[in-house]
Amino acid sequence: LFGAVFLFGMMLFLNSVFAFGVVSSYFEGNDFVIAPGQVRTAQLILQNKVGDGDMRIKVFMIKDEGIGSVSEQIYLVPANTSDTVVPVTIRIPEGTPIDTRYGVVIGFETVSEGGSGAVSFGTGIQTKIPVRVAAVVVEEEIVEEVPYETILIVAVIVLLIAILVWWLVRRRKK
Repeated sequence: LFGAVFLFGMMLFLNSVFAFGVVSSYFEGNDFVIAPGQVRTAQLILQNKVGDGDMRIKVFMIKDEGIGSVSEQIYLVPANTSDTVVPVTIRIPEGTPIDTRYGVVIGFETVSEGGSGAVSFGTGIQTKIPVRVAAVVVEEEIVEEVPYETILIVAVIVLLIAILVWWLVRRRKK
């Protein structure tokens, strides 16, 4: 018995660790807000931060509520990345009452290459996007902030150039 447990433990240890995650900006209390008659795209992000291998993730709808759709496909998520975007289209029919709420659920699962003879355990995740219908929705403008370090470096370079110009002008006058 000990030998079998040891052998099984070694097999698990020798295999690489694989894990993926789904990042969503939408959760209960921070709904995806959309107006009646509008079509907008919510973005989910796939990440693969554990292990050293790329992962193939199948994306599919679990509960579309009649308003959600996703391109059911397999995404390649490279190792050590967190920027694979999965667009989810949300369509709200005209005449939908304000404050109507929906819960769109998207499924994700790992896909093994197959044919290698090795046993592969698939991992699955579900993500819910809470959707709330509002009167008017203004598209959010994404403003990218400049890091403090960049501003500091530019200021130092400008100061050094100003000192150099001052020194050259002063030197010519002599």
